[in-house]
Amino acid sequence: MITFKGITSDSLNVVVNKLPTFKKPQRKTDIIQIEGKDGAEVIEYGYAPYTLSIKITLMDVSKIDDVIAWLDGEGILISSEDELKCVTARVIGEINYSRLMMLKEATVEFYVNNPFRYLTTDIPQTITTFPSTITNTGTVYSKPLLTIVGSGSVTLTINGVTFGYTFPLGESVTIDCELMDATYDGSLRNQYMSGYFPQLNVGSNTISKTGDVTSIKFERYSRWL
Repeated sequence: MITFKGITSDSLNVVVNKLPTFKKPQRKTDIIQIEGKDGAEVIEYGYAPYTLSIKITLMDVSKIDDVIAWLDGEGILISSEDELKCVTARVIGEINYSRLMMLKEATVEFYVNNPFRYLTTDIPQTITTFPSTITNTGTVYSKPLLTIVGSGSVTLTINGVTFGYTFPLGESVTIDCELMDATYDGSLRNQYMSGYFPQLNVGSNTISKTGDVTSIKFERYSRWL
């Protein structure tokens, strides 16, 4: 069974013939060969997106429109092989409608543009005392979602990386380290931020601050390959 966009395959009478096995994403690299030098230099960047192919069987043809609507767009994808973790995936390829009607079978390609796995139930952790620590229990560095409540000009240092933020009206700010955006109530606040968007290493991470910071809520702070 799979769950996509909060809807299970079982609820639509869809049989997943083979459960998707999430992949370890490939590293994006440049390979540079220098004349006269043995071997090559490998420059590594981030991790590449990948696709998951899933073959399904439709057990109730009367639900075909619901199935087509379900297998469209972006959503959280969960496999019953590991219900504790999930990926964000998107169905962007075509689905053979006539084959699905006649043979009741189709192959669905899920495009996993964010190649990391996250906890299906992400329990936020809020820090109110400083210095403090937060633990990334995953297997790879993470770029968390932070909600900071404070006032005036503040700085935060996470694992030696410092960034600053000036609250214009004593409001909170949400900092998405993955998208590299600071927002409040849907409006961009990047102009009030300075420094680098932080990331969390695997294991324990130290957080310190200067200025009036009441609390920091960490979400999406653990992730896996």
